[in-house]
Amino acid sequence: MAVFMNSSKVLARIDDIINQAKKYLYIVSPYINLSYDVERLMFLEKASKRGVKITIVYRLDNDKTYSELQQLFDFPNVKIIGCPELHAKIYANEYEAILSSKNLTTRIETCSIEVGVLFKNDEPIYDDLIKTAKNIADIKNAIEMLDNTDNESETDNHGYCIRCGKPIKLNLLNPMCPGCYRIWAQFADPSYVETFCHYCGKKAYDITFEYPMEFECYQKYMTSKKWYS
Repeated sequence: MAVFMNSSKVLARIDDIINQAKKYLYIVSPYINLSYDVERLMFLEKASKRGVKITIVYRLDNDKTYSELQQLFDFPNVKIIGCPELHAKIYANEYEAILSSKNLTTRIETCSIEVGVLFKNDEPIYDDLIKTAKNIADIKNAIEMLDNTDNESETDNHGYCIRCGKPIKLNLLNPMCPGCYRIWAQFADPSYVETFCHYCGKKAYDITFEYPMEFECYQKYMTSKKWYS
C-alpha cells in the first residue's frame, strides 16, 4: 500500500533506501548536495562497497552538482549520468521506491516544503518507477560521466585521456581517466596544459581540462554530435 510522506519522513526514508539496498540503487535527482551531509555520503560508500549497483542521474547543466558528485569517483559500482532537462526525483532499491518533490540535498532545510509517496515492490507503480528510472538513465541524450564497473572494452570507448592518452569515454565534462583525474583534482587548474587531444588521442598543443580538443577535432565533434551517442 502506498504511503504518503512529508519533508522529514521523505529524507529519512531516502536514507533507508540507500542503507537497505543489496542489489541495486537508483537515485534520480536534478540537484545533489553531499558536502554538508557526511553521513549520507558514508551510506553511499558503504552501499557501493557491499556490491550494490548504484546509478545516479543528475541534471546535466548543474555544475554545482557535478562538483559534488566528484566525491563518488573512487567508489566502486557507481554509475553517474548527466541528463539534460531532468526534473523528476526517484529513489529506489529492490524493495521499495519513492516518487518525490525532494532533491538529494542537505537535510537542514527550513523553507522547503516537500512531499513524497512510497511504493513497495509488490505494487504495480513500483515497477513503473523502476522502468522510468532505467529509461532516464539510458536515454540517448544522457551523458555518462563515470562508470566504475569497468565492464567495457576499449572498442566501446571514443575518446582519450588528455594527460596519459589512455582510451576512455568521450566526455567534455571530464576528459581524463580516473587515475589522472585524481591527480589533477589536487590542484584542479582548468587551464593547466595537458598532452593529448581528447578526440583523436594525438599529441597537441594548448590542450587543457577546460579546452580538451584541438579546434579541428572540436569541429568534427560538433558535427558528429557524439554527445548524443
